[in-house]
Amino acid sequence: MKNLIETIKKATELYGITPDELTAISEGFQNKVYSFTRNHHDYIMRITSKDKRNAEMLNEEISWIQCLKKSGVPVSVAVTSKNNQFVEEVHDSYVTVFEKATGGPVNVQNRDQWNPHFFQRWGRLLGEVHQAGKRYSAEKTNTGRPHWNADHPYNHELFKDLPSEWIRQKYVELVERIKEFSMGDQYFGLIHNDFHQGNFFVDEEEITLFDFDDCAYFYFAYDIATAFYHAYWQHTSFNSTEDDFAVEFLIHFLNGYRESNDLTNELIDQLPDFLKLRELFLYVLFLKVWDIGNLQDWQEYTIHNLKTNIENNKIYADLDSDLLTKIKNNIHKPL
Repeated sequence: MKNLIETIKKATELYGITPDELTAISEGFQNKVYSFTRNHHDYIMRITSKDKRNAEMLNEEISWIQCLKKSGVPVSVAVTSKNNQFVEEVHDSYVTVFEKATGGPVNVQNRDQWNPHFFQRWGRLLGEVHQAGKRYSAEKTNTGRPHWNADHPYNHELFKDLPSEWIRQKYVELVERIKEFSMGDQYFGLIHNDFHQGNFFVDEEEITLFDFDDCAYFYFAYDIATAFYHAYWQHTSFNSTEDDFAVEFLIHFLNGYRESNDLTNELIDQLPDFLKLRELFLYVLFLKVWDIGNLQDWQEYTIHNLKTNIENNKIYADLDSDLLTKIKNNIHKPL
């Protein structure tokens, strides 16, 4: 990325602020992210290197977000620059700005927030996203976003980064199973692709979704699996592991989901495979972005645990066929 100071100077000019008004939030896996306030409203500025995304992908992401907003889904929408553009090209980067979601992160240790009622609202939100995605996909002739298919199944450029032949073989076996899944519109379409609790804010009863940077055409079950994967991971990190959280979460989340989108037994049965795919993705991601020679204790534990689970085919959260049957039997009339 060209001199970041120059990029920031030009970017802030385009949105009527100065560099001093930016507050760095993070250097994410794909972007540099900042917040700022203008005319008493809060915004997020995202700077994306051209070697990570192209303009077509970014414009399609924004088009998808606008579609969701028009469909009544609470999302953080993009705002235009002084040039009336949603995506600005600045040196070797692209700049986009979004309204900042109101509220804050959900607190998994606060049962007034982290409870079955919330899980059901969260699931309903995802169902709304997928339902809107079906309509959006049907209207598109050129996707502009990554599109998984059986002929080119290795998404996330994951395959080339797998660290051993043994784990690569596990991945190939997993992909071969996924290739057998139906790509009908009940199961496959435009998804968020990173649908965990770090990518929305909660403001009383409202959940506002953001960070569509990874959105792609893939299986709906992957979004459900991602939500559960991270909910279970964070819940068991801060709360007792003796409760029946996996069943409680999925029953309420899926009951919410079916309120706004089709829910089939086949979709539920796909969850263990997509949980394993998420596990593989996170394992490779952490190996790439963490300083392997200087890991904190929790990072070292996480990488070791992911590797062991992948090599031993451990089912995430022990979500075996018996638990899936129990969940399906407690969901109101899945199709």
